[in-house]
Amino acid sequence: MYWRKKKIFILVSLLLICVCLFSGYYLKITIQKANSYSMSTKAFLYLQKALNIMEKNFIYKDTIDWDSIKKEVYKKAEGSVLTSDTYPAIQLARSLIKEKSWVFCFS
Repeated sequence: MYWRKKKIFILVSLLLICVCLFSGYYLKITIQKANSYSMSTKAFLYLQKALNIMEKNFIYKDTIDWDSIKKEVYKKAEGSVLTSDTYPAIQLARSLIKEKSWVFCFS
């Protein structure tokens, strides 16, 4: 019984270490991307989340070249510091996918 608990403890510990390493790597990549567009990390993550929601929920998502739209939208948001600075870029994304029925609630 003791060895079984010890094995489980070791496996859980290794899993937590892997999760921590991956999350640190993800954060580093996110910061690098934000810096490449001269954006704050907070503004970048906000814009990234908005674009991911659009991509996930757009009914004709398979007909859109999301990579080129994201590049254009991130370029528009260059220099954003606050999340509110990304609003024009989000509106650009909406117009690029030709979606007029969505309402984006800024909070």
